[in-house]
Amino acid sequence: MARVQHVIKTVEPHDSVERYTQLGVEVLQGKARITSPWSVEINGQSLTTRAIVIAIGAHPMVPKIPGLESVRYYTSDAPWSLTERPGRLIVLGGGPIGCKLAQAFARLDLGFIKQSQ
Repeated sequence: MARVQHVIKTVEPHDSVERYTQLGVEVLQGKARITSPWSVEINGQSLTTRAIVIAIGAHPMVPKIPGLESVRYYTSDAPWSLTERPGRLIVLGGGPIGCKLAQAFARLDLGFIKQSQ
């Protein structure tokens, strides 16, 4: 997990609004609405373009599962702050984030097993 934290801190400065702005990218934040395949309205301003990138910055949702509130659980934002490998892990959700988490922890677990043999 220390290695994961190191990698996150290394990548983080390269994935920011400030960096993209310095590279000449106009970054707009706000409520947007796609009005045609080539136009988007954001904060009352209409923009046209050849391509639209949607980076919504979604937040994880906690499902309503009976009993979930009585156990420790993490959303997809939290596992990277763990300092120790969890003894057991269940990943709910088979979308891109769930698959990424499952694969990452499976690989971290394999590294742990190889080191302890």
